[in-house]
This record gives sequence, structure tokens and C-alpha cells, in this order.
Amino acid sequence: MYKIIKNLIYLIFLFLIANIAYAQVTDTFTASSSDFKKTSKNQYTIIKTSKTSGQTQQIGAPQLPVYTRSYVLPEGSVLTNVSSSNGSKTVLGNNIFVYPTQPPSTLDGKPCPDFVVPAVRRVLDKN
Repeated sequence: MYKIIKNLIYLIFLFLIANIAYAQVTDTFTASSSDFKKTSKNQYTIIKTSKTSGQTQQIGAPQLPVYTRSYVLPEGSVLTNVSSSNGSKTVLGNNIFVYPTQPPSTLDGKPCPDFVVPAVRRVLDKN
């Protein structure tokens, strides 16, 4: 009986140590200019990456890749020591017009929405 209790206490201790060790989550995100692909469409530049399928959703804003990270946390958990830092910046091009995000097209046979020109481009075209 003593041996069973001793083993049970040992297993509980191991479980607690493992739980504490795995409770810490560290994630690092990096991107370099080689991760991005630029293509031309009319007078605009489309910037894509294979690391994400998301992009900005605001109609008329530059259509840029969006990176999202999600974590599953146990009920009642508390976040501590969350930090974010921006690393170095890399210029992907000079004097380019990034393709604007367009309204979603429908699949029901209705005509596509009109092309949305970004506000910055409309101002530049007037001058």
C-alpha cells in the first residue's frame, strides 16, 4: 500500500512539473523580403506571400498580407508578459501603387462591383 501511495505522489509531482513547463508559450514570427512576391496589374503592384492567405479587408485600402496568430487557452487562464516588437524594415519598392482591396465579387451571376480606386490615387490623378 505504501508503494502505491508513493508512486501516486510521484506521478502527481511529475504531472505538476510537466504542466508548469508546458504552460509557457513563446512564439517568434519573422518575415523577409524573399517571402513576398510582387506582380503587376495595370498600374498597380500586388504584394503576395505564401505564408498567409489573409489580406486587408478595408475596401480601397492597400491590399497587403495580414498575419494572424491564434492560441487556445484554458478557461480561467491569465495572460502575462505579452510583448511585441517590430524588427527592421525593408523597402519592397519605390514609387509603387499597391493594388487596392476590392469589394468581394458574387457567385450568383450578378455583375462584379465597380473597381475601387484608393483615395490617395484619386488625389494624385487630379494633380
